[in-house]
Amino acid sequence: MIISYNKNIELPDEELDRKLNLGINFKAWWKEYDQLRIRHYTTLLKDNDNSMLVLLPNYSHGIYYQNPELFAKLIGDNFHSYQLKF
Repeated sequence: MIISYNKNIELPDEELDRKLNLGINFKAWWKEYDQLRIRHYTTLLKDNDNSMLVLLPNYSHGIYYQNPELFAKLIGDNFHSYQLKF
């Protein structure tokens, strides 16, 4: 499981907030949402011996676009660790 967190506030978010006059504090909202997701996925994975949780700060949802080399490395590392167990 790869989780991005502490992402930069993106222009579409800010534009939507301004356009609709929502008054959202995106930094606080995303921080709470990140903590919720990390707790949720940690709970899901805690009893699975073949799982891994990777936290990547300052990335958005498209980690594979932002850093394809890192994404490929994480997949390769996970694959190789699985092979070693069997």
